[in-house]
Formats: sequence, structure tokens, C-alpha cells
Amino acid sequence: MSLDDDFDRLIERAAAGDSEALGELWRQHNPHLLRYLRSLSPGGYEDLASAVWLDVARILPTFSGTRSGFHSLLFTIARRRHVDLIRASYRRPEVVSSHVPDWGEPAPHHDAEELDEVLRRVRTLPPDQAEAVALRVIGQLDIDQIASLLRKSPGAVRVALHRGLKRLGEEAALARGVGSIGGA
Repeated sequence: MSLDDDFDRLIERAAAGDSEALGELWRQHNPHLLRYLRSLSPGGYEDLASAVWLDVARILPTFSGTRSGFHSLLFTIARRRHVDLIRASYRRPEVVSSHVPDWGEPAPHHDAEELDEVLRRVRTLPPDQAEAVALRVIGQLDIDQIASLLRKSPGAVRVALHRGLKRLGEEAALARGVGSIGGA
């Protein structure tokens, strides 16, 4: 039995209301979702992820597709929820709180400070580059999926990715004291 067959069965079970199957989808995909949302905004990403999973649970009975298609659906919902949140923030005043957010568990091969620094650097990129990098690296979406999600051409996505990754690389080199990538 292949991984795709296992995934198809998992989707079928979750769509039929099997909470264990939905939990397994959550365990497999939520870490990537949290990192993506956290790359867009350091606060409120866990609440946003919860709203995304509620939408997924509602849509799942009508979903038919591959693992890649599910991943694309998950990040499409996440992006739309994030855009809605931004729009809503323009209509409501911001409430300042002294609450320190729980940043959750670090990624498996990074310590929390390193991950925070990487996400902070991604957020410094121009929005189109930051989102393209986050969707490709964190969301593990391919160029065509990102292009569809962002409603841009694959070429525009490639350019944004190239520029964003190049800029991040140059900043990392400078931070290490190596100097610019192209020179001494």
C-alpha cells in the first residue's frame, strides 16, 4: 500500500467524521501551517490556525484530491483567513495587551531563538517575497500552487522567490560577517 493510498483512506475517514483521522491530518500538517502563519504575523497565528482547521473540517466532506491538493487547500484557506484578519484590523482599533504569547514548540531541527530569527527576517521582506518564500519553504507548495493561490503567474512567483531568498542569503552572510555574496 502506498503513501497516497494511505492518505486517500485518511481523507475518506476524516470526511466521514472520524475524529481520529482528522486528528492525524492535523498532526501531519499543523506544524507547517503554524510556521507559515507565524511567518506572516508573530501574534495570533494559533487562533488563526484553529479557524483554518474548522474550515477544513467543514470542507473535507466535499474534498477529493491528492496529498498535494490537500496541502494546497489548507494553505489557500490559511491565506484567505490571514487576509480577512488584516482587513478586519483596519476596521477595528488595536488593543494593546501585556500578554506574552506562547510561541509553541520549535521546529524539530531548530531551537526557538533561531526559528524566531528566521521568521523575523522573512517578515522584513517585501510582502510578495515574504509570502512566496513562506509558502514555498514552510508550506512546501510548488510554484504552480503558489501562483494559483497568489493569483500571479508562475514566472512572477519565481522572481519573488529568487529575490526573497537572495536577500535572505545576503542578510545571513552579512550577519555572519562574511560580506556580500558577490564580493569581498
